[in-house]
Amino acid sequence: MATADWVILSQMAAVVFLLGGHLIVKWIERRRRVDSKLEFPALETLFICELGQDTDIFGATHAEAIANFAREAPQEEKDQLLRDITEFEQRFHNCLDEAFRRWFNGGDVNYYFDMIRAIVNDPDCYKQYDDSGNMRPPVD
Repeated sequence: MATADWVILSQMAAVVFLLGGHLIVKWIERRRRVDSKLEFPALETLFICELGQDTDIFGATHAEAIANFAREAPQEEKDQLLRDITEFEQRFHNCLDEAFRRWFNGGDVNYYFDMIRAIVNDPDCYKQYDDSGNMRPPVD
């Protein structure tokens, strides 16, 4: 194992000890984002972390996980996420659904991108979305 790997592992061990499980996941993912060479870094990290297999750590639904991200992330990360969405749409405009399935394992691309944009701008609006790909009826 390279020296850099040992340094990262020792940092991770210290963080696990100091912060505990929930926060270590966020720390690791933020570290991955900084070190990554991803084409759409903020968008890919959102789908890997907050919307990945451990979504329940970040919220009960995808919408709630995005809302928690929007509340906690620095503004520059939220801005990067919105730029990534726009760039993804521009690059794959002729095959957006297919590209979304290939990159993020499916779902309704328009629903997810609209939901992400709305929640990043107003985290409290997450309650109007559910994970079935439909908007919930407004609550009176």
